[in-house]
Amino acid sequence: MDKELITDNYDEIEGEETLSNEAKEKSDKPETAEDNPYPYENINIGRDNFSAFQLYRKYKENIIKLDPDFQRESNVWNPKQKSELIESILIGIPLPIFYVKQDKKGNLILIDGRQRLSTIFDYMDNKFSLSGLKILSKFNGFLFTGNDEDEEKTLKSIYRGKIEDVNLTLHIIKEPTPEKLTYDLFDRVNRGGTRLNNQEMRNAIYQGSSTLFLKTLSKLETFKNVTETISSSRMKDRYLILRFIAFYLWRKKISIDFNTKNSLDYKSDLEDFLAKTMEYLNSKKYEVKQLDLQKEEILTLIVKDNDICLKKNNEIFVTQSDLIYSNIQFSFEKAMKNIYNLFGNNSFRLPKKDGGTLRPINMALFEVITYFFIELEDEFIEKKEFILDEYWKLINNDLFKISNKEEDDFVGSLTYTVDSNKSVIKRFTIIEKKIKFIKEQC
Repeated sequence: MDKELITDNYDEIEGEETLSNEAKEKSDKPETAEDNPYPYENINIGRDNFSAFQLYRKYKENIIKLDPDFQRESNVWNPKQKSELIESILIGIPLPIFYVKQDKKGNLILIDGRQRLSTIFDYMDNKFSLSGLKILSKFNGFLFTGNDEDEEKTLKSIYRGKIEDVNLTLHIIKEPTPEKLTYDLFDRVNRGGTRLNNQEMRNAIYQGSSTLFLKTLSKLETFKNVTETISSSRMKDRYLILRFIAFYLWRKKISIDFNTKNSLDYKSDLEDFLAKTMEYLNSKKYEVKQLDLQKEEILTLIVKDNDICLKKNNEIFVTQSDLIYSNIQFSFEKAMKNIYNLFGNNSFRLPKKDGGTLRPINMALFEVITYFFIELEDEFIEKKEFILDEYWKLINNDLFKISNKEEDDFVGSLTYTVDSNKSVIKRFTIIEKKIKFIKEQC
């Protein structure tokens, strides 16, 4: 197995530009209305003003969603930054606009301004005291509220009122605004700082069983073994997994589009497709009781007393989920093991270009080859060498080299216009023919 490491000249994933809108800015090809359809009648963006206290109450009633997993560790404010925000409010400096997405249930998912609002709520919850203030230094050490014993270090009601009454302006993106436009708008407002990628925004907007499931799969030891060069810091790992699940459910005709009540179809609108997949997954149950997933932890999947369980260190946690989650979790784990058994850290990579450096993991190849190995999991042991031979024929584009027919260009579907409906259908059609061929062999 090839143990060569990829160089820093490459992205971690071939095709990862689909995680961000920045790639569009680098393209010389102008977008047309066909490429970027935003029907005006489907755009619904409103503006509203709330006091901090009103939003705090909504937060306590779980109407405003602040997902702690959303924030990248490098972006977490230190105590001085938090204190200076409260100081700004007390002085009377207006705060910038907040941008939120309203879901179908009327909940508000905060995207831009999350640190500011969580700081205000944390201070109102007495989670920190003010420190490092230069202008209102007399308030250093002060909590928002307190008891009789620490009254001297508690804000007086007049100052608490300034914080509770501060006017906050929200721009609210409402249904039925297209998902693609939602991501474009949030991308624009984040250009002043570290720009959020689309998976980070999806993770905030579609919190629920789907986000827990993606996070869990991304921490499986088997997945980390075959994707060791992919960082979890920008949710690239979860993006890879979500794409696989979305296309897998689509090919198996399992996922439902709740707008049409029909099977979810893929029509080249990736953002809409992934969003609807997460909506569908959120309608299903997935829970892992008492499991606290920290950033660097690794999980192993085990079966105990006919239950699918997760093992962290020496602790075992039973998963409680609908059958769809159990099936995906078990099959995904088995596929990752079989793939690592054959390819090690050379998994999901196209052949080197002209004998050059080892290429990064190919995003589209991950989706289709994981599907390939899941469908052949019952044949793997008996037909291991045959499956390997047929895999190399695929990856080397042998059929296309012989036929020169576009519909046989497997590698082309992994490298050109990767997310077009045509390319997606082509690579899955080719892989399904290969699966059928292998199954039919004695």
